[in-house]
Amino acid sequence: MKHLILTLALIAAPALAFAQDTPTPDAPASGEKARPFDKNEDGKLGPRERAARHRHRVKKSRERFDEDDDGKLDKDERKARRGAWRDRQLKRWDKNDDGKLGKQERRVRKKNRLDKNDDGKVGKKERRFARRYRKHRESFDKDGNGRLGPRERRASRRSAARKVKRHRAGKSK
Repeated sequence: MKHLILTLALIAAPALAFAQDTPTPDAPASGEKARPFDKNEDGKLGPRERAARHRHRVKKSRERFDEDDDGKLDKDERKARRGAWRDRQLKRWDKNDDGKLGKQERRVRKKNRLDKNDDGKVGKKERRFARRYRKHRESFDKDGNGRLGPRERRASRRSAARKVKRHRAGKSK
């Protein structure tokens, strides 16, 4: 009898596991949201496809928060959008539901942001990238307040774009 139950359990386990992994019609499969933007259907989003997805997201956000339908977000509408973003971040990272991110929750959030390949660890390359990124940002923080203002951000992006262009052309520095 024990062998029969064990055999039935072994036969039923893969079917149950498969049933759990299949997405429901209202929950899209991973990557399904990106599919309309993947024009060459290679399963990856290239730079132009990512830019198109970004423009689409900005447009949807503007439509959602633009209450007076003038095509622009005024101060109050931007504030509402920021509040909605903050609420989504809290919902995602606030594990103890106290309405703020504690030290451990911030640490987990930072680790997940640095873990680019989603293996659960921040590896050597990921740490090196984080150091280089931080050093790059610090070099453009002219007023030393720890944040990049609009002008500093533009200068940082231009510099990064020049570096990428030189790298693609096969030149170093």
